[in-house]
Amino acid sequence: TKINVINHRVTCSNLTDKKLNYQYGYAINHENITTKRVIEGGQKRTYFSFFSSIDYTFKKVDLRGAFRYLYSDKNQNAFTPALNLKFNFPDMDIRFSYANGFRIPSLKEMHFNFIDINHNIQGNSNLKSEYSKNFQLTFDSKFLNPHKLNLNFFYNQIDDFITLIQNQNSITFDYLNIGSYETIGAKLG
Repeated sequence: TKINVINHRVTCSNLTDKKLNYQYGYAINHENITTKRVIEGGQKRTYFSFFSSIDYTFKKVDLRGAFRYLYSDKNQNAFTPALNLKFNFPDMDIRFSYANGFRIPSLKEMHFNFIDINHNIQGNSNLKSEYSKNFQLTFDSKFLNPHKLNLNFFYNQIDDFITLIQNQNSITFDYLNIGSYETIGAKLG
């Protein structure tokens, strides 16, 4: 099995510490998998993405907006925006963020068949890309200096979640989109 991945990425940003900061760039990714275990002996895919973010600092508020646009020659294209607000108080920082996410299924998940005495995992060329929404609320204390207390709440919703599922009454496993998948939780540090 031979897997080649070529990635080229360029990122540009301003270097001065100003109230307005920005970053932009692009990435090109090319994957090629060659093996007898893949449909037609090999598969390849190329995708291109453009991304940008802009930060603006008010008196005690930091605002960041960002986006990524991804074009793929074999899968769906995607536009994924994000927004982040941070309130800077003397004893605490409060941050709220929202972001859309997107994940193209890997060539392995789509086309690789792994069969031996212990495994029977089949690729699924009909997989859809995952789309997600993420919300976070974070509290960072500064009043215990030099120690910090961090509390983070999160909620994620993933549509067309990709997972490996065993077929009923069989030892075969397939990659499938299972609809909607949600996680909710908190972290204390």
